[in-house]
Amino acid sequence: MPNSRADVIVAGGGPLGAYAAWQFAARGLEVLVLENRSEKQDPSDVGVFHFERIAFDRTGVPLPPPKKVVCTYPGVTLHAPDPRFNLQVDDVETWAMDLSPFIRDLRAMAVIAGAEFQYGALVTDVVREGGRIAGVRARVGKTEREFRAPVVVDATGLARAVRRHAPDLNEPGADRCFSVYMEYWEQADPPLPDGIHSYMGANAWTARYPGYWVVGMGKPVPMEALKILHADWVRAHHPGARRIRRVVAGAIPYAFPPATLVDDGLLVLGDAAATNKPFNGEGIASGMVLARLAAEVLPAAVKAGGTRAALWEINRRYFGEQGAKFAFLQAMGFSLLTLNEAELNTAVEIGLVTARDLQQTFYHYEVKKPLAEWLLPVTRLLRRTAMARKYGAAIYRAVRVGNLFQHYPSPERFAAWRDGYRRLVVPLQNEKS
Repeated sequence: MPNSRADVIVAGGGPLGAYAAWQFAARGLEVLVLENRSEKQDPSDVGVFHFERIAFDRTGVPLPPPKKVVCTYPGVTLHAPDPRFNLQVDDVETWAMDLSPFIRDLRAMAVIAGAEFQYGALVTDVVREGGRIAGVRARVGKTEREFRAPVVVDATGLARAVRRHAPDLNEPGADRCFSVYMEYWEQADPPLPDGIHSYMGANAWTARYPGYWVVGMGKPVPMEALKILHADWVRAHHPGARRIRRVVAGAIPYAFPPATLVDDGLLVLGDAAATNKPFNGEGIASGMVLARLAAEVLPAAVKAGGTRAALWEINRRYFGEQGAKFAFLQAMGFSLLTLNEAELNTAVEIGLVTARDLQQTFYHYEVKKPLAEWLLPVTRLLRRTAMARKYGAAIYRAVRVGNLFQHYPSPERFAAWRDGYRRLVVPLQNEKS
């Protein structure tokens, strides 16, 4: 039985929790992972997931052998409402893999590095000592146990089993979600196209795998409403006969990260921190980038007792780079969801959205181009007053949000900075949710 004390407790042994445990243990920390499922259960119900080729380099995850790769895609086709304006985004290689074996491999690497796993452990509460988080309580079988550590890491996804006990990390709208519904089709007549296809406006996509297709949709609406929208879209675009072998329904965060990722004794990662990548929603690779950064800070932070001040460097480094870029893209994404079909067509036609822009967000999480290239499409909107106003407002707000996170404060100035966060970010995510 694992010890009840460690340097770091990771709540959640999914892909991000297992990866974080590997990274933390590799830095010499004593790591204990509390995982709700049993060791014999499949670690995930998701099935196939996508992992960008460049993410292997960013995260240090070893390239899998060919037998563990379902297929690879060189790019994605983005469909505008008017097919004349479709975009082909090339050179953005994506690997499709089964998530459960991927998680098992990460867990094995964590164990080799020295991490321990307690399976069948459901986190039920936090342990507080002197007003700060000092550990968690978990139900293991029929027994309630305490596990203590200077730092507790919440990697429990949308359950947010630890974060929900930290008031400073829960602003209004922080629990907003994007419902996701996917059907696995064994047969389709006529067949669906090969590759990955994303449909602007509908927030729908299709992906071809060996022997089947996935037809999915994601929107910030309740699941039952999404199922109706999905069925309507399928009838309009793929009305032929089909045989469904599996359905996967779930959710991803649809919110900005909290104003701080840390508190005394606490760090939040991945979906628990809403650090998923804007537009495609995938949070595994982007969460791993944060976990790898945190691994560089944690050894010193643990020695300092896991205080908020000792963990603050994680905030500063994350929000100064990836976090600020994601915040800009997230703000733009909220605005894009308000465009109607005619406006989406116009956005592509006049160059507000280009294949090169999308390729750059894939590699750099931002669009790098001269100011003149930003302004040229705007001049083409002069006769479209309503859309010009909407686009201008979107850019203005996105720049403000990005700048806010890029100039992340010291702990001493955090209270004033958070006032700005509450004035700018919280209303935006609530307005578009």
